[in-house]
Amino acid sequence: MRFRILLGLLFFCTPALHAQIFSTVRGIVHDPSHRPVQGAAVTLRAQTSDWQQKTASDDNGEFSFSAVPIGDYSITVTQQGFADAIQNVTVVSGGSPILHFPLALEMVSQTATVTAQAGVENVDSVTPTTLVSRADIAQTPGADRTNACRPPT
Repeated sequence: MRFRILLGLLFFCTPALHAQIFSTVRGIVHDPSHRPVQGAAVTLRAQTSDWQQKTASDDNGEFSFSAVPIGDYSITVTQQGFADAIQNVTVVSGGSPILHFPLALEMVSQTATVTAQAGVENVDSVTPTTLVSRADIAQTPGADRTNACRPPT
């Protein structure tokens, strides 16, 4: 009787003993033209612990992490000249996801600071001006005061 029970438990528990608790995560890194990006830094970081692995993309833009425990992860891909790409992935038993990371070109921003000093303004006018003295006015013909109020004869 005990032998039958042991044999039955062994029969039903065998699949559970072979369940995988590790998996592989693979991916491809490419640029906006869908060309592979080699040498990109790839970091696989667990969302619930400090566990992480790092690698780099190969000549074909591919990367792979093996022996990854099942769970939730965040994958970050960085490469100079491109904006960082981040994806979340759930690693399941027996799964081997292949992720695509299309890297966008990094935005270029420049800052210019302009400073100015108060300068001396040109006070010359485009309209010519002439100063006339009282003596000049007195010597002008017809400027005599005594004759200014008389009607011409």
